[in-house]
Amino acid sequence: MTQDEIVDIKALRAQMREAAQKLEFERAAELRDRILSIERRQLGIRNGERVR
Repeated sequence: MTQDEIVDIKALRAQMREAAQKLEFERAAELRDRILSIERRQLGIRNGERVR
C-alpha cells in the first residue's frame, strides 16, 4: 500500500466516523465501501476471491 493510499484511508475513515455521528448512514456506508475497495485492490481481492 502506498503512502498516499494510507493517507486516503485515514481521511476516509475520519469522514466515515463524522458522517455516522451526524446520522448520515448512507454517506458513511459509501465511505466504508470506498475504504474496502482500496484495501481489497491492494490485497488483490475481487468479489470476495483472491485474484492470482
